[in-house]
Amino acid sequence: MRFPTLFLLLIASTLSAQEAPYDIFPEAEAPYYRVRYEASDKPGELAFPVKYTIWIPEDVDQLKGVIVHQHGCGEGSCKSGLTGAFDLHWQALAKKHHCALMAPSYEQPQDADCQLWCDPRNGSGDAFIKSLTDLGRMSEHPELATVPWALWGHSGGGHWAGGMTLLHPEKVAAVWLRSGVPLLNANESRPAIKPHTVPDAATGVPIMCNPGTKEGFTVKDGRFAGVWPANEAFFTAMRAKGSLIGVAVDPLTAHECGNQRYLAIPWLDHCLSVRLPSGGGDPLNAMPTESPWLAPLTGTTAVPASEFSGDKSTAVWLPNEAIAKAWMAYVKDTRIPDTTPPPAPTEIQIKGNEITWNAEADLESGISHFIIERDGEFLTTVGEETKNPFGRQLFQGLQYSDTPIQPLVEMRYTDDATVDGKAHRYEVITVNTAGLKSTTPADHWTTLFDGKTLDGWEATSRANWRVEDGAIVVDSGEKGFLLHEDTYANFELRVEFKADRETNSGVFLNTKPNPEELTRDCYELNIAPPENPFPTGSLVARAKYAGAGDSDDWREFDIRVENARVTVKLDGKEIVDYAGDSPSEGNRIGLQLNSGRVAFRKIMVRKL
Repeated sequence: MRFPTLFLLLIASTLSAQEAPYDIFPEAEAPYYRVRYEASDKPGELAFPVKYTIWIPEDVDQLKGVIVHQHGCGEGSCKSGLTGAFDLHWQALAKKHHCALMAPSYEQPQDADCQLWCDPRNGSGDAFIKSLTDLGRMSEHPELATVPWALWGHSGGGHWAGGMTLLHPEKVAAVWLRSGVPLLNANESRPAIKPHTVPDAATGVPIMCNPGTKEGFTVKDGRFAGVWPANEAFFTAMRAKGSLIGVAVDPLTAHECGNQRYLAIPWLDHCLSVRLPSGGGDPLNAMPTESPWLAPLTGTTAVPASEFSGDKSTAVWLPNEAIAKAWMAYVKDTRIPDTTPPPAPTEIQIKGNEITWNAEADLESGISHFIIERDGEFLTTVGEETKNPFGRQLFQGLQYSDTPIQPLVEMRYTDDATVDGKAHRYEVITVNTAGLKSTTPADHWTTLFDGKTLDGWEATSRANWRVEDGAIVVDSGEKGFLLHEDTYANFELRVEFKADRETNSGVFLNTKPNPEELTRDCYELNIAPPENPFPTGSLVARAKYAGAGDSDDWREFDIRVENARVTVKLDGKEIVDYAGDSPSEGNRIGLQLNSGRVAFRKIMVRKL
């Protein structure tokens, strides 16, 4: 029933034309999902159209929360929300905690009243809650409708995030307010902004206010001079009630977001680590208060609460020593130390002279750029040309409201200096924004199948090799192989397979393109029924294994080929250790069609 629902939602999202600048945005294909709601003409309901885009980490069975990245007011900020869910750095935080990452984009005309959406009581709060149900249905994660929220908001987005915290404190694990806070007392000069009340439960939600120093803190005039007084008033009122609230003044910026993410993400990481419940549907854990650090509101030094000599009811609240030390570095010059290298790129694919790869962002410092090496020598950098006027160099760039630039950059490089007929070895290195480089671990794996195409593979016969649901599938045609173009001598190979009970197939190791003599031209790791002379898990003509059974579920081979010795694990259990006197003379990896239907996925190799 998933597809009719998805179809109806997509039709609803395109009923009316979307006007510039909200008509250009990245496509949302799994693991991204999007809904769009039209504005209502009823008072108190959604005033502007809005898109909600989420990203869901792969291989997460049960979501534990949703991180909401909410842009600010005006067309520029609202448009920037269109790429928020595609931010690799924020995705790293979401993935760590099994959370979805959401970025709304309100289609507000430039001169329209921002309060019509940034006050959640004007319909945007209800629309957000509705979107969680609809996106949960689309993504087949219905728990999205009930999981806790971690909120980040910039400017008017801070008004919204703070307002949602005061309206729904039991749902909010933590909230970061960049340059915008909700109003607690009426302001005669801005009568359109309605004040909020503070429920007791809101004082247990960790809050961080994050104004720029040029927003009335050190620079007292200009467009944003009122931001600091508003933050100060909100902080003072909340702290007097015992709120777990802090203030981190950005020492470099005005209203732009700058380097705030290098404190916001570690702060949210800590809050999510201690507050998210282990079981789905359980309430949020209380924020620990045993070992906080405190600092003067306008100061730059924090100490353990037991050593703080000032008025604790007016002091900045920081949850622990690690966050306090990061806070002190941030309010000084935003240079938060990072000593851990970023994760190494994965799924490196080489097709002709084009290199593609995938990479997860470093949780502490994101991704600045990549270095490409060819045959062990520096070749070029990718992404270093992306300039960031608002903070550290980021591979995806940075817009005013802390989101990637459109069009989204790809992890791709074409080497135009290759020599025809010469095979090159390429290495991709991630560099984070602290200047640290990834290292190639001893267990570095390369993905042979990207889950979408047969790039890098070639068939030796006329058979219907194809990609279905992220797997390589074949079920009819001439007997033969699907061979990978790369060559391997000593290696480890992991591959998942799913075969019908009567299927006869296999994984060919160190094979020639058209093997004729099995004990000379290849190793054939069989996939076959129990009654076959060499059932699933056997090395044909070399070593028989009879304990695999006839399961038609997904199963996994973990194979090691080294110096004429072949070991095989099936579903984690070692079943073959062959060291005979008949090594193969081939060097390719192949998937076989003999008879029946078989599927392969998650094919990864590591050279030894």
